[in-house]
Amino acid sequence: EIDWTSVFGGEVGSEFGLPAFSDNAEEDTDRQEQFHSEINFLDSLRDQLSMDVRLSDADREIGEQLLGALKQSGYLDNDVVHFLSNKLDVEPEEVERVLKCLQDYDPPGIFARTLQESLLIQLRRKKNDLLPQNPNRLVYSKAIQLLTEHFELIARRRFEQIQISTGWSEDETKQIFAVIQALQPIPGVGNEVQEFVTPDIWVALQPRDTAPPNRIVELDSGKQFFLYLNDATVPDLRISRKYREMFMERNLDTNTKQWLAQKFEAARNFVKAIQSRHKTILDVMEWIIRYQYRFFITGETLIPLTQIQVADRAGCDNSTVSRAIKDKYVETDWGIFPLKHFFSGGLESDFGGDVSTREIKQKLSELIENEDKHNPLTDQSLCDALNGMGYHLARRTVQKYREQLGYPLARFRRTL
Repeated sequence: EIDWTSVFGGEVGSEFGLPAFSDNAEEDTDRQEQFHSEINFLDSLRDQLSMDVRLSDADREIGEQLLGALKQSGYLDNDVVHFLSNKLDVEPEEVERVLKCLQDYDPPGIFARTLQESLLIQLRRKKNDLLPQNPNRLVYSKAIQLLTEHFELIARRRFEQIQISTGWSEDETKQIFAVIQALQPIPGVGNEVQEFVTPDIWVALQPRDTAPPNRIVELDSGKQFFLYLNDATVPDLRISRKYREMFMERNLDTNTKQWLAQKFEAARNFVKAIQSRHKTILDVMEWIIRYQYRFFITGETLIPLTQIQVADRAGCDNSTVSRAIKDKYVETDWGIFPLKHFFSGGLESDFGGDVSTREIKQKLSELIENEDKHNPLTDQSLCDALNGMGYHLARRTVQKYREQLGYPLARFRRTL
């Protein structure tokens, strides 16, 4: 008779639905993961290269080299023609001819060496796609002329100088500039295989009917939060029935039995480690909720919170919290967020207490979005406006936050 509880520990993993061993009558079989195969960005370009009837086998070899030199942004280095000419021992004109063919591929603007070249490729394709009698062809022709002759003026938003140089009216300049703004400055963006986020944990204000919560967090006010671990992230760990039956054979030699017992013990420890990991996630999530409860109830702005604060409350090291929240996501009534979203430094304000840097960035974003686009706010003007709201920041800090939010300098935000 085998005491399976002592060998493996049948109670291990019960809280998270992790069975100790398989009770299936069918023999265990190897499971093959099914991976969804998608044609990625480079595969698509390689397919276009292989079907390009304009190219010879020698041309395709040059094309493969150009494809290998392509950056994730969709651009090539400026000296790529000279470099491949020397590498392949061919004339630069041959590389340039093949490159011009590749620049016809999708997405438009690909295989350019500069922003100006990429935008011109896109404009010429848009113009050529129109019928000869289409009046928009003239707009595209003027946009091509503007990019070719006055690219620096466009980059610096020198609209008055553009009108003087071209003789175009303000409305005409606006129309042409709108065409240029609609182009894709980074042709490689948006062509990657998309990744979808699966939350590791749910926080609900009401219990679910489908399953009991893994934990209930109750505040002093009596407000309750219900925490659910995502079952999809819990591996279905089982001991193979074949090895269980082998262990129970009476004629099994002692060494094999000892080896199996050691493996069972290692498996039990592994399941315990997973159980401990999930407990840590629940502990960390509980203290995030206790600090940021207003957000989970109303979606209000987060307060400053550090990993050390949560680690102290959860009774673990800061490094443990850091590992627990890494690449983890939580689903709330206000959307899905990475756990690191709830941690942020703070700044003392005039109106009492600390405010989160996220709140400051939100105010900064609102200032930029609502500014006069004919006369956008400089970093110093943004700094003065924030200081007037009670947020004391240095201009360099405002510049850093603006860059982190993805907003360019004032002169590049200016429009007609």
